[in-house]
Amino acid sequence: MGELSFCLVSTFYPPHSFGGDAVHVHRLASGLARRGHRVRVVHSPAAFRMLSGDVPEAAGFVDEPGVEVVAATESPWKVTATYLIGGPVGYRARLAKLLDGFDVVHFHNPSLVGAAAGLRLGDGLKLYTTHEHWLLCPTHVLFRYGREVCTTPTCWRCTLRHRRPPQLWRSTSLLDAGVASLDLILSPSRFTAHLHRERFGGVPVETLPLPGPSETHLASLPELPPEAPASFFLYAGRLEPIKGVDRLPAVAARLGDAPIVVVGSGSLEPTLKAAAARIPNLHVLGPRPYRTVLALCRAARAVVVPSAGYETFGGVAVEAMATGTPVAVRDLGPLPELVDEGGGWTFGSDDELGELLAALWDDPSLAVSAGEVAREVYERRWTEERFFDRYFEVIAAAAHRRGDRELARRAGG
Repeated sequence: MGELSFCLVSTFYPPHSFGGDAVHVHRLASGLARRGHRVRVVHSPAAFRMLSGDVPEAAGFVDEPGVEVVAATESPWKVTATYLIGGPVGYRARLAKLLDGFDVVHFHNPSLVGAAAGLRLGDGLKLYTTHEHWLLCPTHVLFRYGREVCTTPTCWRCTLRHRRPPQLWRSTSLLDAGVASLDLILSPSRFTAHLHRERFGGVPVETLPLPGPSETHLASLPELPPEAPASFFLYAGRLEPIKGVDRLPAVAARLGDAPIVVVGSGSLEPTLKAAAARIPNLHVLGPRPYRTVLALCRAARAVVVPSAGYETFGGVAVEAMATGTPVAVRDLGPLPELVDEGGGWTFGSDDELGELLAALWDDPSLAVSAGEVAREVYERRWTEERFFDRYFEVIAAAAHRRGDRELARRAGG
């Protein structure tokens, strides 16, 4: 395989980031650089500052040597215009220059850096990873009115209910034209791939699960926060209704002395802390650095993923399984795919979750044996090496379809 050049385009990138998609872009950039490839990351610190409120910058991320990180724009008004117009207003020429000259241009959540029109920029092979449902939904989440899975789109009313200005460009051909310029859409789950294949039938869609944390990360985890109980169940993620975290106080109240630890930040944090003041076995620790979250995953008896809306993958479950901890995931969207080979359980209701956690608390050996299987499944499916083997396979195949035999050869195909 020869050296390739990659431009990764993402609205968020550590430390100016909230979570999952940015973590993956950082892992991808680092892994490519370690393999001797040239990497540029184009992102939007201004977008993070506009949206973050009191959320601190992500901590614990260090870029590998050879990863160049560039801001597409530092202007808040240009970010706002990108959202409203659907393209890079006031910085199109700069963005085009930043994206030109690479073998591969890989888009990751470009909603506020380039947006739909930006997908047409760049002269390399163009990939898009569906970390969110942005191509399908103006709110990114397919969670109608902020309270239920979207089965019948009512986009204008729903956007307003989410307190966002409507995007008039979504009623034009701008998005379809941008997607048509892509060579390949990558989706981290079969479920998400199916949704995008139905909507964009003219563009190839491949399933490529995201990798878990590197062994270097797992080998040097910090001590647990002193507030953490000796044994506990863990929720880690955004504290928003779509994540189903608002259901955990009622589950905790039925568990007696079995602690549930909640880590993260979001609009529900005050509500959850108020509930924790009434429920002794509910512990809300707030946001913690990424490596501390991994340490909590490793120490937990099980990690709970109670999402009320469609995830695109379920990264925290994979992170837990990487540490040898089993997971309990809601039977919704792509989450059951994560445990279809073992390493955890699905639940269909909050009552079922409570019964499952009670059983795991009463018999710790159930969690220990499931955790051993979780680590085995992780090694088969989600290690960094397995991801990159598949990543270069799909690049080579896409290059062949494009007629670029030289790129296909250099990608190993």
